[in-house]
Amino acid sequence: MDVVEPDAKLTLSRLVARNTIIQLGGRALTLVIALASLMVLTRYLGVEGIGQYLLVISILGLLNFSDLGLFLITVRELSAGEEDQNVLIGNVLVMRVVTALLSMVLAASVAIALNYPDEVTVAIIVGSVSYLFVALGSGSLGAVFVANLRMEFQVLANVVQYLTFITLVSVVVVFELGLIPLVLAYNVSILASCITIMITSRRFVSPRLQMNAALWRRIIFASLPAGINTVAWVLYSRIDMVMLSQMKGDEAVGLYGLAYRFVDMAWPLGFFFGFRIPAPLATLQVKGG
Repeated sequence: MDVVEPDAKLTLSRLVARNTIIQLGGRALTLVIALASLMVLTRYLGVEGIGQYLLVISILGLLNFSDLGLFLITVRELSAGEEDQNVLIGNVLVMRVVTALLSMVLAASVAIALNYPDEVTVAIIVGSVSYLFVALGSGSLGAVFVANLRMEFQVLANVVQYLTFITLVSVVVVFELGLIPLVLAYNVSILASCITIMITSRRFVSPRLQMNAALWRRIIFASLPAGINTVAWVLYSRIDMVMLSQMKGDEAVGLYGLAYRFVDMAWPLGFFFGFRIPAPLATLQVKGG
């Protein structure tokens, strides 16, 4: 068993502490922006309007199965260093695009089957395009930041996303553009995050897009437990909005969704205090300085 020198342990501790502080600071900033956006939207849309918007966002979260544990396994494999990072990320990018496209088809099919008003149905279909931006950005290339303990770049992408969203929300509100332009603003904000991640990740990797069948099988098999857990969690945390919309309508979804939104925005904070660094990170050589 390899023994990590005291100085290496100290350096790792400092890196972990720095990343934790950066993520907490970034989360606090994005939380403030998110609350401001929610206040603006609530005043503009009213209870029923915000109910429709939150329903669309919940359904988009419910039907996005493009991850299924792939992100966690990608972080693990990058940290272990047994696979060429450029090859690994290239394969993961292709996998994520394929699963994102399948999720888009699923979202469109479910939106039509649920027989919502035309505006809500179109909004769900339009919003599902964001699956591709997530897959290309935080869902795949974002793993590089975690593996190299350089989360300031992910935090930067998150801040860019939220600032872009509140800016576009203000435009939608001023010109009273409605639900579908609002969802387009949501898409563009995630695209802005994706572009930021693609630019900043270049200092770590230069992905080589591939479809290595053996690597795909290994990654998919390894990600199954985390994928099952992800599906269970998403169903548990998102299905309530859909059920409520079918039973009570937009006003009930608005009242319930606004209250639940505060929990939804705050729960990731717990991860900063409960996260344990995987063993391979103990020997990680941090790059991209």
